[in-house]
Amino acid sequence: MNAKKREFLVTHLGEEETKRLETNTAELKSALEAKGVEWKDVPEDAAIGPIDMKELASKAAKAAAEALVETPAFKAMVEAQAGYESRFKGIEEALAALKKTDDEKVAQLVAARPTQTNGHVATRAEANVLDAKAKEEALAEGPSFFDEIMEGLETHEVQQ
Repeated sequence: MNAKKREFLVTHLGEEETKRLETNTAELKSALEAKGVEWKDVPEDAAIGPIDMKELASKAAKAAAEALVETPAFKAMVEAQAGYESRFKGIEEALAALKKTDDEKVAQLVAARPTQTNGHVATRAEANVLDAKAKEEALAEGPSFFDEIMEGLETHEVQQ
């Protein structure tokens, strides 16, 4: 055993265990061969070469990430996150509504809105008709609920 290997073993196993391994090498070799463990000799002067730790770490990280993505727990976490995104969007919308000033809220409530009822807007002005065909069909069906209300208001006399 060379000096580097011995130093490594002493650091990790201690001096006593390293000495036991050095003196028992032949006995350990025969025990391993009896159990069918295959091995080969590496010459002491064999050069392994420098190890690129960045490349090694990159390959290990990529393999770990690929394995993680395939786990059921990771897939469940991704599905749960999609649910959180929609919840967060709802919270953001609610916060935006809360941030509006009272003036903005009132202006939004009283602003004119184009609403379509039976093919026309409530004013019945030709400029406001959105769908002429739908208007004709609605008129053929009879008066709308809005028309009935307006008729009732026109005939109702205000009592004082």
